[in-house]
Formats: sequence, C-alpha cells, structure tokens
Amino acid sequence: MKWSLLALAGCTATALAQDPFAPLLQETRPQATRWQVDYSSNLNLGVGYVSEDTFKFGQYNGLHKEGAVLLGDMLWRGSDDASYWQLSGSDLGLQTREAGARWGKTGKFELSFELDSQLQVRNDTGRTPFSGSDVLSLPPDWIGASTTAGFTNLETSLQGFDQELSRDHYALGLQAQLSPAWSLSANLGYEDKQGTATTGAAFYIDAADGHAALLPQDIDYQTSDFDLALNYSDSRLQLTGSWQYSDFDNNAELLRWQNPYTGFQPAVSYSAGEGGLGQAPDNTLNRVRVLGVYTFNPRWRLQVDGSFARTEQDQDFADYTVNPALQIEAPLALASFDGQVDTGVLDARLYFRPLPKLNLEARFRGEERSYQGERNGYRYVPGDSAEQSD
Repeated sequence: MKWSLLALAGCTATALAQDPFAPLLQETRPQATRWQVDYSSNLNLGVGYVSEDTFKFGQYNGLHKEGAVLLGDMLWRGSDDASYWQLSGSDLGLQTREAGARWGKTGKFELSFELDSQLQVRNDTGRTPFSGSDVLSLPPDWIGASTTAGFTNLETSLQGFDQELSRDHYALGLQAQLSPAWSLSANLGYEDKQGTATTGAAFYIDAADGHAALLPQDIDYQTSDFDLALNYSDSRLQLTGSWQYSDFDNNAELLRWQNPYTGFQPAVSYSAGEGGLGQAPDNTLNRVRVLGVYTFNPRWRLQVDGSFARTEQDQDFADYTVNPALQIEAPLALASFDGQVDTGVLDARLYFRPLPKLNLEARFRGEERSYQGERNGYRYVPGDSAEQSD
C-alpha cells in the first residue's frame, strides 16, 4: 500500500508539471468560500435624530444639537499566509469619531494609523458682552460702573457663545521583529485642540478688592509626541531602552480684555483700561528610560527601572502690564524664563523565593531633581490697575 501511494504521488507531480493549467487545480476552495473564510466585514449605517439642543445629554457623545445625524460603523479585515490587514471606524458621522488601519506581516512587522476625535460640550446658555479672540472688547454703547449693578445696558449687550472643546488625535505606529531576540517599536502622534472655554480675570485696587469678570477664552493647542523603543528578550533577560519626545505649542500667548468697570484712574477705568492674562507657555520634554529584568534561576530575579527626563521652557515673558499709562520704574529682570528641569529616577528590586509560599523583596529607589532657572525678584503691577509696587 505504501508503494502504491508513492507511485500515485509521483504520477500526479508529473501531470502537474506537464499541464500549464495545473496550478489552478491546486486551489481546492471556490472563490466564494475564500471571501467567507479569509475576509470578514461589517458595515452599519443609520440615521439618528436629536429632538432638541441639550448640552448635558451631548456633553461627550456629539449629540448636543437638534437635528438629524448620520450613524456609521465599519470593520473590514482579512489575512493570507503572509500578511493581515484591518480597517475600522466608529461613530463616523459624529464629532466623536474613531478610525484605524492596520497592516502587517505575521512575525515581521505591523504598521498602524489611528484617528481619535473627541468633543466636550459645556453649558451653552452662557452669555457675554465681550467679543473677539485674543483681544476682547465691549460694545461701543457700553456703560461702565464701579459695580455690576451699574451696568444698565448689560442685558442688551449680552450675546451667546458655545463652550465647546474639540480634540483630534492622529497616531502612526510601527512594530518590527528584527530577529528572534530583538524587536523595535515607534509611535508618532499629533493632537490639535480647539474651542472656547471660560476663565476668570480681575482688576485690583488692592489684593482684597477684585473687580472680576468671566471671559470667553479661545483654545488653540497643538501637541506633538514621538517615542522609540528597542527590546531584547531571551530565556533569562528582558531589556527595553526607550526615548520619548513631546512638544506643546500654545498659539495664544496673552489674553487681553477691556475693563468694564469704573472707579480706577482714567488710564485703567472703562473705556481706556485693558487687562492682560498670560496663557500656558510652550514647552518640550525629552525622556530616556531603561527597563530590564534578569532571572538568575527560579528563585532569584532582579528588576531595574531607570529614567532621565529634561523639561524645557523658553517662552518670552509678557510685559508687566498692557496699560501703557502705568509707570514702570524697574524693567523685567529677564526677557524669557529659559528654564530647565532635570529629573532622574532609579528603581531596583531583587526578588527571592526561598520557599514555595514565601517571597522576599529588597527594594531601592533613588530620585534626583535639578531645577535650572534664574531666581529673580519682580516688582509686579497689581492687577493691571496700579503703579509698580516697591
């Protein structure tokens, strides 16, 4: 029986070699069956309707406005002997959508892309007399007063504004197996945050008597980040070295607003007076980290985690005040902060298991922080409303 089978196999191979169409006969599954087994897909489309504007119901889900919305989810993925892929998406018709794509070769590498959009909606019934973005101004017919009770045309000056913050995050990723022991991972991200929030600001006659206002604040943030990691693994040692970089950019450096109050000196009172409020500064971060685990034997194991991070901020200082009529005797000590903070951390642990139900651990942790920034005295201007203090 064995010789018969071998002879039959030999005859089949000869026939396949002589027949130019023989390779087509090697596929035993019809095309329809391949699509059913090797690929899978799912697509959902629908229409939703929101009966009325409601910021509370739609605070995080994008369903805050009255009207019809498109609802859509999809998933398509497949694989063959050498590679695999996937496309996905959810809430595609909303501002809270997510989408992703992956493609890779099994045991070799994977490329990925992800989109994550989020929307935060707060109370949309708020109103303000201010208009503008970086410079907020009052209407021409505004009537100033020393207290809010004297704002006689406040009601006619108020206008609505949306308190919405949208965030779009894009990410690219790479995972690669360089050899049986070595692997590489890299990720690149970019985030854009836009919208309008509220912030408080005040003019001061003294520190205990603030003339305050709630201001609409434009948000325009961009954050870029990148990380790279190299990994090694064998039966005893697992080791990872990584580098992380992050950059934050705020396109709005200073928020200025017109003083709605009177009762100050003429250069500060309505309508000449202005206030200034500094915004979050641009900054960067670099961080390196080494994480390793070594197993001596089933009873002894050592784990080490060490990192060093440097944060830098070099944004120019704003002037003492935006009111040019206020007298400044002592200028700024520095034009910019030019600050740097270094942080080093080392965490080491030694594990010992002398008995099946007894575990011992010895731990060391060290941390060092270095603050490198000049320390100076500044003769501030009280709330953009008085001369420079002594």
